[in-house]
Amino acid sequence: MDIDKTNNENNDIVNNENDNLKKKFEDFFINELIIPENIREKQYQFLYIVIVFLEKHNIEYSAYGGTLLGSLRHDGFIPWDDDLDLVVYEKDEEKLINNLPELKKYGIYYKHWEYKDNSKFNGWIIINIENNKINNISCQLDIFIYKEIKPYIYTYKASYYNNVCKNRYILYNEIYPYKKIKFGPLELSCINKPEGYLKRCPFGDYMNQIEIYNHNKILLEKVKEYPISLYNRDKYYINYHYNKQFTIDKNLDNYIIS
Repeated sequence: MDIDKTNNENNDIVNNENDNLKKKFEDFFINELIIPENIREKQYQFLYIVIVFLEKHNIEYSAYGGTLLGSLRHDGFIPWDDDLDLVVYEKDEEKLINNLPELKKYGIYYKHWEYKDNSKFNGWIIINIENNKINNISCQLDIFIYKEIKPYIYTYKASYYNNVCKNRYILYNEIYPYKKIKFGPLELSCINKPEGYLKRCPFGDYMNQIEIYNHNKILLEKVKEYPISLYNRDKYYINYHYNKQFTIDKNLDNYIIS
């Protein structure tokens, strides 16, 4: 038996299988996993309306979670992320909730848990459009209220998130002064030193490795068919940016998002 020839043939088979898997994942990534550009543009418009609302009422906020990470790594949305995350501090919570009804004129709705309610979700505010979807894709923004739990240490007010999301606290000296960061066609407010918070989150080496997650369970099951190493050794996926130059309509008179 020619052992070298057999080894070479086996290597060729493995290489072909790897190439086929790469091609299959690339097709899945482009055609199913990435949120389409026309939906993204509407999500940016949705976010713009909320940001204008927050700034009008002098409510301090910061990009948070996947929104913060997307800004730093992708200059906007993480390509497969299907929601938005912001933090507002407890001192502005009442002002935020009292003014939320104003968003209804734009076709934007909200849900929050009352102060008197001892729900484990008290301190989590959901903002979305009617039916919560555009073409079957989520259009939701989560605002997490952060409160001071120890001197100069802030974390979730909602006990549920404190239990399931450990070490996501923010230090006072990481917050001020706020700065602006690029998020697609927008500029978002952001804590001054986000790196400490991101390192405490389970994002790992977040600028060089990715974890694919969103709220579409069917897509997440498909992601499991591929080894993490397949897309984590390819900068194309790690640093993916949309080609489209997204635009937003800043004239909000009589504007209804849909």
